[in-house]
Amino acid sequence: MGLLRERMSDPKEVSMQVRSSFSPAPTESPSGLRPGGPCARRAGFRRCLALASISFLAACGGGGGTAGALPTLSAGAFHSITFKGFHGPPDHVRTNVGVLLSDGVSLLTDAGSIENDDGVIGTDPGGPVVPYSLSADGVLSLHDGFGTDHFQGGVAAGGKTFGLAAVLPIFPSEVVLTLGVKKDAGLSNATLTGDYHSCYFGRAAGAHAGVVGMATFDGSGGVGLGTTLANTDGVITGPSFGLGAYDVAADGTFALGPPYRGGASADGEHAIVGGGVTPGSLPLTWVFVRQATAASLASLTGTYTIVGIGYDLAEGKYADVAGSVRIDGDGRCMVSVTINREGRLSSLFWASTYTVAADGTLEMTLGAGGDTYRGGISADGSFGVLGGGSNPGSDPALFVLFRR
Repeated sequence: MGLLRERMSDPKEVSMQVRSSFSPAPTESPSGLRPGGPCARRAGFRRCLALASISFLAACGGGGGTAGALPTLSAGAFHSITFKGFHGPPDHVRTNVGVLLSDGVSLLTDAGSIENDDGVIGTDPGGPVVPYSLSADGVLSLHDGFGTDHFQGGVAAGGKTFGLAAVLPIFPSEVVLTLGVKKDAGLSNATLTGDYHSCYFGRAAGAHAGVVGMATFDGSGGVGLGTTLANTDGVITGPSFGLGAYDVAADGTFALGPPYRGGASADGEHAIVGGGVTPGSLPLTWVFVRQATAASLASLTGTYTIVGIGYDLAEGKYADVAGSVRIDGDGRCMVSVTINREGRLSSLFWASTYTVAADGTLEMTLGAGGDTYRGGISADGSFGVLGGGSNPGSDPALFVLFRR
């Protein structure tokens, strides 16, 4: 059973109705994924960033986090990538690569983005100013200023990396994942050097893929991209390998391909890219985490925020995930999340297990005999990514972890 699925045999899951082309390398593209043709634009979903989807909230004002809260969201500009999926018919995807501005207190501003609407490239001028809050235990929320959260997620790297997913969508069928990495100064291609865990989620021509692999950056603009496994609508393939190019600008702007853009962290420990930003390129979200050298089960311990995006094969719908994972440090964990399947919300509580290899390779199996997702954690255990799943028939997905 996948994390994205709702089954009658899951006694701890309850539901409620909401009211409201880039092949990474020549041989890297997961089977079945091809650049898709354009889809008709739907006026009700014109805004593509997670922030923009609640633009009418801008005038409501902010509500700060809990008094004395230790976590922070850094002030300044963030590289941001967004994946939005919604059912039509037809199946429809939109991605955005842009900039979000944080005042470091209670407001986020959409500063505009490049939009990929199923391969058709456009621009979104941005503009909305949206209230956010960060609780004492590290939960980041975008809300309406009156205590109702519409997006939830977490922060890492001293408030310089964040992730958000929709938990109460304004439009009933939208599913959203937004990731951000703080803009900095003095970065270069050498910022990304060495071996990285790699996971991405994407869609084209009706196929949905959760891909797990590795990347080796040479520090001067060349990258080797290897696929360990690709889950394409539940069919598992891999491995494959190819070569590509990348570029890291002084402010951390990260270009891969060149169709995909995003940001690299100042310390080079992780990076995000999305889009693509060229006509016909596949819409996807991609996360890299530098491999560790001496990780263990105890490296992943405490409570983490989890956000994610994927495709529920059983229902034929996109789904996003936001919640927490309580990790004991001994291979056991408890997953507690809200799942948004195109406007229908569910709560899931699942006792699960995980493993961590010395290089930071992370595997998490959901429930007793459930599906396994694979990825990696940072050397300090504060940030992680999972993709796949690796079981035939499992839901293709991407999840990101932030230690609270």
